[in-house]
Amino acid sequence: MTKSFNAAVLGKRFNESPEISGTSPITLTAENLPDGLSFDTSTWKIYGTPTKEGKFSVNFTAQNSAGKVSKKIKFVVNSAPVIADVKMETATAGTNYTKKFTVTGTKKIIWTLDGDLPEKMSFKNGTLKGKPQTSGVFYFTITASNDYGIDSKTLSLDVKAVKPTITGKLKAGKAGKSYKSILKVKGTQPIKWILSGDLPSGINFNEGSFTGTTSVAFKGSVIVTASNDGGYDRKTFTLEIKGNSKTQSAINNRDSESINDYQEHQTTENLNENVNVNVDMNVIDDVYDENEYYSVIEELPDDFVIVGEISALSVDESGQYDFDVVLNENAVDGEKLYFVANSSKYSNDDSICEFYDDEGNEIENVPENHNITVSIWLNEGIIYKPVIAVKKTQ
Repeated sequence: MTKSFNAAVLGKRFNESPEISGTSPITLTAENLPDGLSFDTSTWKIYGTPTKEGKFSVNFTAQNSAGKVSKKIKFVVNSAPVIADVKMETATAGTNYTKKFTVTGTKKIIWTLDGDLPEKMSFKNGTLKGKPQTSGVFYFTITASNDYGIDSKTLSLDVKAVKPTITGKLKAGKAGKSYKSILKVKGTQPIKWILSGDLPSGINFNEGSFTGTTSVAFKGSVIVTASNDGGYDRKTFTLEIKGNSKTQSAINNRDSESINDYQEHQTTENLNENVNVNVDMNVIDDVYDENEYYSVIEELPDDFVIVGEISALSVDESGQYDFDVVLNENAVDGEKLYFVANSSKYSNDDSICEFYDDEGNEIENVPENHNITVSIWLNEGIIYKPVIAVKKTQ
């Protein structure tokens, strides 16, 4: 009698007969067949579609005139893989994530994945795991296969971003020296940086880093925003660039005579349009404590109003310098512009200052968009506090 049968496959048609030797006629019966299979006693055929996977022991009994014999024969029903229904939980960037997929079927089952996964995520032996580094929705197909079939499912993994948190502070710099200060941020990449506020000429902002070299003293507030798909963080920082040592030495080491000469040069002058500007020179006494120096404009005449300012600045080399200025709400279109820095002459004197519009045309009056370029002659060794003014409307 047959020792074994070919393996059946779950859900697939099966048809096979045992082999029996002996004197005819022979009767044959079969018991304990797998579910879904039947035995034809006239043809000795085992047929049908198995509905249950596993290993079975089928009892065959053969009988003729010479006697009867029974034998148990192993019968195997294998199955193709079937991946169970999947619910994908949302992942969080920067946090460990594990998803084990369930499959039924005859071993050995081989898993594969086709598609995109976040950085630092992997798929092996039916398990997706790792610590995703980027946010977004990632689509992929998992496949389980064996010698008897294949099953696939197309899935998606939603990775939520962790909103940025800005940390750190800006260190103080010195005019004429290379400056570098880097803010740190926690959160999911990619992160977009935005800076609001003015920087001194020569200092640049990129991806949370302030770098460059400026020749001007500066102290002001800047607003830094870091954002991603998860939200944003916004913080205000103070950027301070102190006067360089050359400028400080020129001020700190003046003898009495040179200070008197300097005061005489800076005292109130009879300016164009008969405008007088009072300048307080007592600020020299504060040099040793504050480590910075510039003339203080106490007041403008009653018929003048400030419409724009340039941050305190100094230069290492005398020359003509340009600055972009947005005039404030006190500026009225068409009014004549005037300029003062440390009680220098107003803009009527082209050797001191010139005004230009956005197209580079020289102008004298407030433009419609209130955006101007101020071109100033600056002397080295002096820290200036320039002011732009207009006459009040009568």
